[in-house]
Amino acid sequence: HPLRFDRGIIKVKQAVDSGIIGRVLSMRGRLGHAGPEKWSAAAKWYFDSKQGGGCLPDLGIHIFDAMRFVSRKDASSVYCLTKTNMKKALVDDNAAAVVEFTDGTSGSFDVSWTAVPQELSLSVYGDKGSIFFNAGTREVKVELVNAKTGKFRLIKPRIPAAGRSDNPLAHFIECVRENKRPLIDGREAFNSTALIIAALQSAETGRRQAVHGLRKKRKACSR
Repeated sequence: HPLRFDRGIIKVKQAVDSGIIGRVLSMRGRLGHAGPEKWSAAAKWYFDSKQGGGCLPDLGIHIFDAMRFVSRKDASSVYCLTKTNMKKALVDDNAAAVVEFTDGTSGSFDVSWTAVPQELSLSVYGDKGSIFFNAGTREVKVELVNAKTGKFRLIKPRIPAAGRSDNPLAHFIECVRENKRPLIDGREAFNSTALIIAALQSAETGRRQAVHGLRKKRKACSR
């Protein structure tokens, strides 16, 4: 779940937590690159469905986990479509999903192994405004609307420079050495994975699929 350590994603979460855009009503995420063979040619498992291969398991877990991270929402159901558009493989190279959360709101994400250049973006829509993050430009935009006048106001929060705390492996080592509770505990990892499993089932059946996550809330570390 490395996107939880991206300072742009953290800035989005901080803006959501501040309440500046009000209640989160929907979200949209996108993550794509040219495919794992471009940077890890020896890792053949990416193209083996029996070993968890495919674009949806590879990238979908990251963008959906980021959506959960910034919103503190869990999924109740998902409808997903997967396609193999370009890769000569028996797994998907593109996928799109529509998610319903347990509070009745919705979100969507799409992932791709055929995206050039690579892309990471996340949009969060509230009843008082919206937040947009583009990793390519390293920019977060907060657009607010005045309910009385209808006028928009644009805020561009500064994203801090990258540092050692951006490294999830460094965080893991720190937790082991200092006996700290990790940012991503078992429940967080389980619920993000449960969505991807349900999405794969939905893609296979062509039907909306229930997400069987862990409902009991546990307080996780914040950033």
